[in-house]
Amino acid sequence: MKKAITAILLGLIVSMYSCARKLTVMSYNVHHCEGMDNKVDEERIARIISVNQPDVVAIQELDSVTKRCPAYQLQVLGEKTGMYYTYAKSIDYGGGKYGIGILSKERPICVKRIPLPGAEPRVLLICEFHDYYYACTHLCLKAVNRIKSLSIILQQAELADKPFFIAGDWNALPQEEFIQGMNHHFDYISNQQISTFPSDHPKRCIDYIAFYRASIKKSIKVKKYTVLSEPVASDHCPIKATVNIK
Repeated sequence: MKKAITAILLGLIVSMYSCARKLTVMSYNVHHCEGMDNKVDEERIARIISVNQPDVVAIQELDSVTKRCPAYQLQVLGEKTGMYYTYAKSIDYGGGKYGIGILSKERPICVKRIPLPGAEPRVLLICEFHDYYYACTHLCLKAVNRIKSLSIILQQAELADKPFFIAGDWNALPQEEFIQGMNHHFDYISNQQISTFPSDHPKRCIDYIAFYRASIKKSIKVKKYTVLSEPVASDHCPIKATVNIK
C-alpha cells in the first residue's frame, strides 16, 4: 500500500513539473544596430542575442531598407540567430521604414500591430504563441503620449487568454506616472532598481519586461533577471530573464 501511495505521489510531482514551461525572454533597443563606436553591425547584435539563447526577444529601433541602413535589419538578425522574425513599422524613414520587432524560436500563431500615440507615431506589436503572448513597444519621449498609450496596452492585455508579457524601451523612469499606472495591472520581471541606459555607464532604468497580472491562471516565477553588460553594441543594455510558467 505504501509503495502504491509513493508511486502516485511521485507521479503527481513529475506531472506538476512536466507542466511547467521554462521561458527565457529578452528586450533590446539596438539603436538601428549602431554601436557606441559609431559602427552599424547587425552581426554583432545577432551574436549577443544568440549567446544568450532566448526563446523570444523584443527589439526596438530597427531600420528596414533605409538610406542610413540599407539592410532589412530584423530579417538579418532573424537569419543570423535562426529565429522567426516579426516586424512592425512605426514610421516611414529615409526611403524605408523604422520600427520594432520580435524574434522568436517558435513561429507566432497570430500577430497584431496596434498604433500608439506619439509626437513620432509608435506601435504595439503582439505575437501570440502556444503558451503565452509577447508584446513589444517603444514608447514616446513625451509623458502625455505614454499615458495615452497605457489604456491601449491594458485593453489588449485584457483580451489575453494566456500569460501576456510586454517588453521594451518605455522611455519612462520607475517613479513616473506611466510606470506607476502599469504597476496597478502588471508585475515586473525586470528589476527597476538596475539601470539600463546608456550602455557604457548606465544611469537610468527605461527598459522593462512585465506581465499582465489578470491574464494568468498559472503562476509565473522569475528565476533570474540580468542587465547584460554590452557597453559598445548599442546605446542601451539588453535585458534578459528566465521565468517558469506553471
